[in-house]
Amino acid sequence: MDKYSVLSISIIGLILIFTLFNVGENEEVVTGFADDIKNNDSGFIFFINDGDGCKIKSFSSVRPDETLHEFIGTFSDDGNIFFVSKIR
Repeated sequence: MDKYSVLSISIIGLILIFTLFNVGENEEVVTGFADDIKNNDSGFIFFINDGDGCKIKSFSSVRPDETLHEFIGTFSDDGNIFFVSKIR
């Protein structure tokens, strides 16, 4: 392979990595366990128990399981609920 092929493959790889781990400019990442999961008409309301012992009230359209996750999303304007856009 010539140097231009290696450079092209490297750039494509970096773009894919940044796309996979993309967190929006206004989004935050909360790491923890989902607890007290309740179903409602438009999704799931639950609490995220983070490593500091805090319980964060959250909403997601996808049901989380009770294992460790990174929850990506935004807080409401008053900060009372965390709207999850992605779970990984």
